Amino acid sequence: MGRIAAAGERVVLVTRTGRHAVLAYGLTYEGGDRFGQSFRTLVVPPLAMPAIGLTGGSYDTFGLVGAQFAVHLAVGPEGLIYVGVRYPEISPRSLVRAHQNTFGETLATDPDGLDSYVTRLSAGGVRLGTSVVKIPATGDELEPHDELQSLHAVPGAVWLAGRTELWNPQGTGHDVLLARIDGGSGAVQSWRIDLDRGDIAFGVVPLDTTRFVIVGAQGYTQNPQGASVSEAATGFARVWSPTAGLGASLPVPSGPRHNQTRLALPLAGGRLLLGGMIDGPGTHSADGDIGKLRADGYLVTGP
Repeated sequence: MGRIAAAGERVVLVTRTGRHAVLAYGLTYEGGDRFGQSFRTLVVPPLAMPAIGLTGGSYDTFGLVGAQFAVHLAVGPEGLIYVGVRYPEISPRSLVRAHQNTFGETLATDPDGLDSYVTRLSAGGVRLGTSVVKIPATGDELEPHDELQSLHAVPGAVWLAGRTELWNPQGTGHDVLLARIDGGSGAVQSWRIDLDRGDIAFGVVPLDTTRFVIVGAQGYTQNPQGASVSEAATGFARVWSPTAGLGASLPVPSGPRHNQTRLALPLAGGRLLLGGMIDGPGTHSADGDIGKLRADGYLVTGP
């Protein structure tokens, strides 16, 4: 699994190797159809990542089975490169040990290591350090799982969107996870945002200098012992600011079954391109009828 991003006349590519290491490559345009390699940087060392799989169901609604292998990439306007990964599912502390053994980095994770990690690289590919993104446990909760879904770079920083697990005596659920990682120091600010029974953010983008738009899905339930997600879910696009909290909801299409808003991209004039899925399946919607394994996609502009 890998990602690619443009950086002026350069291209940045990140990919996992067969030993689950993450490598970043800088490719410089040399004219015609040629790019030359300008750097190759080890971002995440080789580590153990045991495979997991669904034992039932016909659709992996949030892509949870492959999430531990995902690599995320963003490049800031000043050329800073941000590479994000989340914890390995079965052996979460293997990533922490690999960083310690290879780079001499001591990552300040939760005791269980179930966090997300963002590594900063200079424009020239020099490794600047790794930041741990987590929501601390409160009260009688266990340490929550903090799951990265996307990165979006802004001048001097990168924003992370995802979800954080909420464990308590009544069961389990998820809230939106947002975090800001400073491009210079690597310092992390994080927020837990509760919208409904189950919440997940797939993206966050700036609306102006003080406000952001978060997109995702809410109102779902998930098997606390697995990855089965309900058919019922509502897509959302919400205005939010670090100081004022949640603001207005932006209109997005909706269907009778599972709905997600997956994409938010800034357009000229302060507008946004929003995209997602409507009338989709939950994990078990099509178990008895493969014809129910269907969904519609949409793109709309707003606000």
